Order: sequence, then C-alpha cells, then structure tokens
Amino acid sequence: MLLDVQTEVPKTEKMFWIIAPSYKKYADLTYEIGNAEIAYWWCRSPLGAGVDLFMPRAGDRIFDSKPLRALFNAFQHLGVALLSSESTREIEYQEKVLRKITLEHGCILIDLTKAPGYGFWWWTMGVRSILTALTFRAGGDFLTSYGSPMEYDNAVRQAEVAAQCKKKYIDQGIFKDDNVDIGWGGIYEGTANWGHCEMAAMFDRRDGKAEGRERYLEDSAKTTVEHTLGVGLSNLPPGAWKVYGPQIYNYHLWQARIKKAFDPNSSADYEWYVPPIDEIES
Repeated sequence: MLLDVQTEVPKTEKMFWIIAPSYKKYADLTYEIGNAEIAYWWCRSPLGAGVDLFMPRAGDRIFDSKPLRALFNAFQHLGVALLSSESTREIEYQEKVLRKITLEHGCILIDLTKAPGYGFWWWTMGVRSILTALTFRAGGDFLTSYGSPMEYDNAVRQAEVAAQCKKKYIDQGIFKDDNVDIGWGGIYEGTANWGHCEMAAMFDRRDGKAEGRERYLEDSAKTTVEHTLGVGLSNLPPGAWKVYGPQIYNYHLWQARIKKAFDPNSSADYEWYVPPIDEIES
C-alpha cells in the first residue's frame, strides 16, 4: 500500500542509492560528498534494515536463509543521497559530480528516479521521516545506541564496533535478529564532514529481558571509551556516570554535589543520572 503513494516530485530533486564495498570506502565517499557540497543530505541506510521495517514477519524467514542474508550484506554499506536545487542546471552539475565521485571510489550508484514507487521513496526519505515510526513494527519497541557526533570516519567506526557488540545480544535473544548492522545517520547539513551514526536494535518489551538490554547499553558505553568513539546519543545505561565521569573531567562529582544541594532527601529518581555525592564518596 505504501508504494501506491502518489506525489509529484520536483524536477530539481533527485535521489540515489550508493553502495560502497567497505566501511572505509563508505567514509571516504562521505568526505568527498561533503567536500563537494552537492547533497541536500547524505544518509547511511543499510538495506537489511528495510526488511524489518516493511515486512517484519517475512524478515524472520529471510534472515534464516544464508544466501538471502549474504545478499542483504552486499548492500550493508549503502547510503541515500538527495540532490536538491532551484535550478535544473545545478541539479545536472550535482549529479555529474556525484557520479564521478562514485566511480572514483569503486562504488555502485542506483538512480532511484527510475525505480517503481519513486514518489513514495522521495516523500518518505526527503520530506517525512516515516521510516522511524516503522521501526516499532518488528518487535513493538526499539532503542538506539552509539551516535556520537564526530568526524565521519569515527562515525562509521561506531557502526562497525556497534555491530560486533550488538550481535552477542541478538544471539542471546535479547534483540530481534535484524541482520545486526542497521546503523543509521549521516553528515550534517549536507556539506559538513562530521556527523553521527547510531545503531538501532528492535525488541519486544513484554519479553522480560529488560536487564539484558541494560547490559547491552552498558557494554556499548564501555566500547565507546575503549575505541575512543565519544559519548553517544543513547549510550546511557543506569550508572553511566561510572563509565563516562572519569573520561569527562569527573563531571559526575559536580553533578552529584548539585544533586545533594537541591535534593538533600533524594526524593527524585536518579537511576539514570548520578546519586548524591555522599553515596559516591562513601
């Protein structure tokens, strides 16, 4: 039904898939696109993520098949580029540059303007963030991790480390099997060479495995320190201050003193923040 969406796409807008052969090549490609200042936005979007977004029940069978899993892995380092301008000549120039960059980096470019249902893809990716809402379909809930705004080779490294960390929890049944790497994110404002890449994980909140998900967030937080990845958007398990405080000028000690001053009786819930200073220093 979604593919039946009808919308008129302006002639000065074009959308492409670009598939890189590796994490490094994807990061190199991203820097070139940012330096060229040609993309309205450029966003990492592994194809495997779409399985659970658009056909979550079929996804369980698809990822049980080794050949099909390998097929989706071939599109793991996929990005979506949107070109936009008020000028037809400008769009033609942007496309020419994009094709040149893609060729020089040994990547594959697919012109989505020729694909069936292009109006739907353009509306979804370029106008409305419908795909985010679809993330709830597979298991009923999801979380994100990593996602520190950094130079983009670091952002891509976050996806690589996150996939290794997350797989253990998929194997334990804590998260739904979604082909592991569904890291999403891109460079900011279409011209910068820094951005973020956050790793989503889908699950059923009724499964009684909340402690496992908290362990994942704790492990993922520790890997950001181990690999110098920065403080992620969502790497905040209970007690995160124990991991990040010593790395960030012992901010937790000052926050704990403020907590003690404004809430001496600990009336407020501090599970996701810091306890009063006397509890830390005891």
